[in-house]
Amino acid sequence: MWFAIKLERTFRLPEVCSALNIGEKFARRSLARLAELNLLEPASGTKRITSYRLGSSAGKFY
Repeated sequence: MWFAIKLERTFRLPEVCSALNIGEKFARRSLARLAELNLLEPASGTKRITSYRLGSSAGKFY
């Protein structure tokens, strides 16, 4: 979450992987889980999400 809050724009999976030094599979699962919790929301894509932005429930973190 701190990554998305600090960035203040939409972000893609490779950015998350490099910033947090994690693998693509783990990052994809983590982003999907945060999207389920409405902390993140898809910024593009319907079948395959290519970017994310802060969701409606993320306001309690900052």
